[in-house]
Amino acid sequence: MTENKIQNNFLEQNHYCACGKTHTLSTKAIFFGQKQIEKLTVFLEHLAPPLASILIITDDKAQDATNRQFEKKIARLGYRVKCFVLDSAIQTSVQVSKQIKVDEEVRAIVAVGGETAAEMAKFIGLKHGLKVGVILTSPNAVAVLSPSAKLLSGDTEKIYQVSSPKVLLCDTDFFKTIPQHFVAAAFGELVSKCISLLDYYITAKLCKLEFCHYTYEKALDLIDKTINAFSEKIDAEFLAKSAIEFSLLTQYLESSRIVSGAEAQSASVTKLLFLFEKRELPLNGELQFLLSIPLIRLYIEYFNTKPSFFVPPPNNIKRLEHMVEYLGIEEKNAVKLLRPIKSCEEIKEQMYKLNEYSSEFKAELELSYARIKRAEKIFKRIYKDDGYKVFNILEPHDVALSISLAPDISLRNSFLSVLKDMGLLDEFM
Repeated sequence: MTENKIQNNFLEQNHYCACGKTHTLSTKAIFFGQKQIEKLTVFLEHLAPPLASILIITDDKAQDATNRQFEKKIARLGYRVKCFVLDSAIQTSVQVSKQIKVDEEVRAIVAVGGETAAEMAKFIGLKHGLKVGVILTSPNAVAVLSPSAKLLSGDTEKIYQVSSPKVLLCDTDFFKTIPQHFVAAAFGELVSKCISLLDYYITAKLCKLEFCHYTYEKALDLIDKTINAFSEKIDAEFLAKSAIEFSLLTQYLESSRIVSGAEAQSASVTKLLFLFEKRELPLNGELQFLLSIPLIRLYIEYFNTKPSFFVPPPNNIKRLEHMVEYLGIEEKNAVKLLRPIKSCEEIKEQMYKLNEYSSEFKAELELSYARIKRAEKIFKRIYKDDGYKVFNILEPHDVALSISLAPDISLRNSFLSVLKDMGLLDEFM
């Protein structure tokens, strides 16, 4: 690998695509593999000159020994180091970001850990105009390099457009001591992106949005290869490489569409529910995978029944009540979140298009259903109890509430949003 380029086994820095665009990467260097900690000096040079002050953001779920090791090594290289540790018991939020003091002498931010640390580092980097680098110590990387950061803001999670990290270092030697449930969560999150990809595919046709077949097929190929690899053995290194490359695809699209579909929207509602009820939060990847299973079934069920009868518009009054009662959102804020009700003519046009493209949609849905079902068995077997505890985390009520309110909590277009517009999610409430 040259010092100024993405390794050849990742995506091209500039890809001239059949979609008519030249896709480019904002991340300029990736150091991946064993003994990559030896490249720490070159990694830091992409961010700041020697003797500069660097802010490290990490979280207490990442291994303490790993965090300290990088902190000491960076300090020994002549950099002045400040460190902020995120409390994993508290949801990553804009409020927490205000506790992070960034002195004038700080020249760059380094996230150590996985997605949690990276999300906060990207957000702080945006606020202060600083370059961000990521030292990845977990295979949980699907959104690490994306040009967005998701943080709790007030009552709900919001997605902020940010600059992608400039450089990433991943020493796979650190994966040897990662708890298995971390690996399961990372695997589950990657596979759950089948839902995001379906949302990207379906809404692009329904709304005549830009669509890149190369990115779509490449993303599915990464999921397929990971499922195939894990069917042979649990390989955290292979998973991390797939997740990093998937994350780079978001830079090709210049958006987080392929990582923030209905599974991520629904998981955001579940997190709000658990926080309000003071229940212990599972890992984000676990939540997203668990919710991808009922979502894919729901999507398929629509095209199997294809209702052509009149359905009353969404009951936004009941949604408002549920947001206040079950999620603890203030009523004045909940009113602002409600997805606007579409006109009858808009719904008719939407139903016409769904019928027009139904054969293509069904074909993609069936393939993704097969992926998720195959991955479900692998996901369970990663746990010592074969997934017994994790598959009992969500009650049927949790799932129904999360899916029904997801289109209001996040206004991003997904097929779930389409179902809500047509009044087909009200029965979940």
